[in-house]
Amino acid sequence: MKKINNKGLTVIELILCFALVSAITVGMFKAVNSYKSKQDEESFKNDITTYKTTVTELIYDDIIKHQGITDAQTIQTSGTEIIDPDNAHNVTEFEYELKLVFRDGTQKSAFVKSYARCFTYERDANGKRQPKPNQKCECSEYEADGSCKPEASNELNIDTEHSEFYIKYNDEIFELPAVSGLKFNSVVAEQKDNGFVLVHIGLWHNDYGTKYDALNIIIPNVAKYPKMF
Repeated sequence: MKKINNKGLTVIELILCFALVSAITVGMFKAVNSYKSKQDEESFKNDITTYKTTVTELIYDDIIKHQGITDAQTIQTSGTEIIDPDNAHNVTEFEYELKLVFRDGTQKSAFVKSYARCFTYERDANGKRQPKPNQKCECSEYEADGSCKPEASNELNIDTEHSEFYIKYNDEIFELPAVSGLKFNSVVAEQKDNGFVLVHIGLWHNDYGTKYDALNIIIPNVAKYPKMF
């Protein structure tokens, strides 16, 4: 009779199986994580595009209705004075007025509000940190769950419930999409040397940088190009 081999798996075979399963698991985790990141970014893009389109169309309606723009300028009305507009996201609070003057004499303003609040922490009876919202604070280091380390400073960990980021135009308020960490950055309204008017509101995000806009209008100054409208 033929003897049955009852030895089972050897230690080496077990180790190899474990290594193979681990490699497959890690590979699948990376693939799923990468796919989710791409999904999140696409969702982020769509939200920003929708927001930008809504605000832009509203202002363009007035540009057409009032026969074009002749002047645009930016005035900071409150908050910390911003020396470098490319770093405005580091300022916890500011408000800008974008003043637009149209050919028929109508004047309108868009207001950009950035009121950032973040979480600070206090210890409960068991020594566990609990968030204490609505504090004006800054953060540069984060916990694994994305919360702010209380001793850190520099970048805001935004408490969306108590923060405000919006554009107000014609008495309508357009709040930024609910994307964690999204803030206003550069705010510009000016006449360019080439005879065009620029009205721009840039955005900043910790993961995506400054590659998205909340508003970007470049249009001829009708005082210099009277036949445009």
